[in-house]
Amino acid sequence: MSKEMSSANVLYKNGNKSKLEVKFNTGCKNYAHYYEKQGRFGEKRFENNKILEIGVDMYRGATSVKAWSDYFPNSEIYGIDVLTENANLGIERVKTFIGFQQDKEFLDKVIDEVKDFDIIIDDGSHYNADIIISFEYLWPHVNPGGVYIIEDIHCTESKTNKFYEKTLPGLTNQIVSKEEFDKWLLEKTRSIHYDPSYGIEDICFIANGIIIRKLKK
Repeated sequence: MSKEMSSANVLYKNGNKSKLEVKFNTGCKNYAHYYEKQGRFGEKRFENNKILEIGVDMYRGATSVKAWSDYFPNSEIYGIDVLTENANLGIERVKTFIGFQQDKEFLDKVIDEVKDFDIIIDDGSHYNADIIISFEYLWPHVNPGGVYIIEDIHCTESKTNKFYEKTLPGLTNQIVSKEEFDKWLLEKTRSIHYDPSYGIEDICFIANGIIIRKLKK
């Protein structure tokens, strides 16, 4: 793949520096560097994928979904966001669903329409409970050989969540501590050996992110 075609170059062109800059001095080049190989982006680039990104953030220009639409020219791109302003982004091959990532009835509607995904990127609320609920609900709908990416895991250090008090009336306002999140993640890692039916091929830890790959058939 030429330099001009790399995911890093496409993200840069679309103005998304957050996936290219490392928040801490960890030695990691950038998210895109790992997405190319561990995330299977390179091998999937020209396939007919269904890609979901949780967290669109139009106020910053919806730069991620713009980049994915550019980088994956034959793919359908979907977004999940809580703000109605992000419902119609006007980007080719991009559709946004408005709802909360931990709302299972809402996720059911997304799954009913789209069915299964080849790539899911969780760049949503970054709260532990949301990450866990979304993964457990959506992982069965990742196709064989697909990938599930959790970004900004430095946020899992937080034990409280004021966000719920304002925006999620009627939903389960669950708080998951760092220790509980770490235990959940360790169980996913153990399942590679003890529960192969779960379908995890491997888990790659990068700076502020996790890449979970599904077994290929």
